[in-house]
Amino acid sequence: MRYTYRKPDPDGEALAAIDPADEALYHTSLQRDLPYQDMRRLAWPALARDLLGCGTWTYYWWREESRSVEWRDGRVISSPAVEGIRDGNDDAALFVLARDHIAATGNGDARAVLQARLDAILGGEDALLPLQQRVYEKYVAQPVWQDVAVEDARHFRAAKRAVLELLRDLQD
Repeated sequence: MRYTYRKPDPDGEALAAIDPADEALYHTSLQRDLPYQDMRRLAWPALARDLLGCGTWTYYWWREESRSVEWRDGRVISSPAVEGIRDGNDDAALFVLARDHIAATGNGDARAVLQARLDAILGGEDALLPLQQRVYEKYVAQPVWQDVAVEDARHFRAAKRAVLELLRDLQD
């Protein structure tokens, strides 16, 4: 087996084509000392890019400072970071459910109204969760990422409530 490292194309071309049937997820690591809202927010920018959600790769790693949970008295003790990931993944699942139901709506006018409600939750300047451009300097590349412009957990709760209300109305 051989591993290689691919450097970004100097002209900004994609290194691999993504087919319409491919599933794409935003992937990151987490540590237990990260704030709840920082981890809950991860799902929303992934959704803004039409990804299916986000995933994390650290749970109980060999480096103690990178563990997401603690093992104490024979049981796992969660952390605000893990709870934030759990809630963010739940947010993402509900948002995707609403997005898919709206896409399956046949009537053009009804669909437009429902889509406007969904758009008012994430993305635009006046949305409950507006997005901003952010450049992350990691490794060789400097990717530009759409990130949520708010940090307070109240905004994420309000967005989830709006998605749940939209899903309720889709059932009527």
